[in-house]
Amino acid sequence: MVNVRVILERLLIEWPKKEYWTQLSAVYGQLQFDDKQISSYRTAYEEGFLVRSNELVQMAQLYLSMEVPYKAAVILQKGIDAGQVDLEVKNWRLLSQAWFLAQDDQMAIAALREAAKLSDDGELDIRLARSLANIANFEGCVNSATTAIGKGDLKRDDESYITLGMCQFEVASYEDSKESFGFAEIDAERRKELALDACAANEEMTKADFVETLEKQEQDLKKGKEIEDKILSCVLPASLRAVNNWQKFLEKEVARVTQLQDQLRDIEEQLKNRESQAISF
Repeated sequence: MVNVRVILERLLIEWPKKEYWTQLSAVYGQLQFDDKQISSYRTAYEEGFLVRSNELVQMAQLYLSMEVPYKAAVILQKGIDAGQVDLEVKNWRLLSQAWFLAQDDQMAIAALREAAKLSDDGELDIRLARSLANIANFEGCVNSATTAIGKGDLKRDDESYITLGMCQFEVASYEDSKESFGFAEIDAERRKELALDACAANEEMTKADFVETLEKQEQDLKKGKEIEDKILSCVLPASLRAVNNWQKFLEKEVARVTQLQDQLRDIEEQLKNRESQAISF
């Protein structure tokens, strides 16, 4: 491999061809000369040798691996704008990742939106919804989360419904938010039961005995009591606690808003009565 490197380096002095630059970059990669690998590939790019989609994507991936996301994003964006990079889900997703790492949320969201349009499942749409929520675009979040759930094939229905419910809350769609948190709770409870089944089986206990022992041990530990038997543990989905907290918060917020609306209605009624009395005089 070292001999191949030396030969290619000599060839490039006399004949700086595309094939030699890309081959040399590959050799540097195998030799773990990361700086030289990207340097030789960048030279091929700057000389205008890299024009195919896979070549530009590889260049971007090299920059990402070197933790230079901005250059990766610029190369991919230029390639897409010039029609050189294939408009595929994986390429839009890579561009979105590069822009996010470069801390350009607007450009990242634009790329993610294109990726989501081409995706058959809802995973990219729910990721888009969360990204929109991060920049306080809650209407967009509601639309994207709704699309994600409609497409289906989500990794976590509970977390997806929580995202939708949170954004519906932010746009004051309280009834819709309540419904979404309800769906989230159903899936979170299902995941909790599956986790308990697995934990009980792992301890070779019935589920009822496992839950009873687990709860008793937790209470004893809180009281500072010493546990003589094996201390049981089971990782349960955090989404269940999250959705329960949101449900409580939503209930309080609806009550607060209702109270304010009632007060406003009373004030308006009082003003109308005073106007009516003034006119009668």
